[in-house]
Amino acid sequence: MKEENKDSESRLPMRSAVLVKSDPMFQLRFVKDKGGSYTFISDVSLLMNADRIKNYLGENTVDAIMRQISSAASAAQNSPYRKKTYSDEELLRFCKSRYCQSPSEVRNWLDDLKNYGENLISEEAERQRLQHEAEIAAAAAKVAEGQQVQTIE
Repeated sequence: MKEENKDSESRLPMRSAVLVKSDPMFQLRFVKDKGGSYTFISDVSLLMNADRIKNYLGENTVDAIMRQISSAASAAQNSPYRKKTYSDEELLRFCKSRYCQSPSEVRNWLDDLKNYGENLISEEAERQRLQHEAEIAAAAAKVAEGQQVQTIE
């Protein structure tokens, strides 16, 4: 019976499994010494020894690392936070206070965020509805104006 439980437990999906993505720069940041200790290599050291690293890793690996870094940098440049589309007050509204720690306080904070999001959605829907009504009124005014021109002629 216990063997059946072990088999069934091993078949359960891992719900808390985390996929770890290896950072290509990690292998360059730490060097293992002969004694088994690790040494941290700074960015400046990496820049100063770029030729040595290129020879050590190969040009294809260095090119892949540079492509990854440049794509991450371009993604960061296109971020709405960089474009200053949000004011400081708006950004601070979504930051949890350090005093909000108990589960009930966190739940209330999350409820506030949910309500704020629902209000934004309803305000946007109302704005679109009013804009659509204005477009219909403008089209009706053009049609009415066209009919008046035809009756005068």
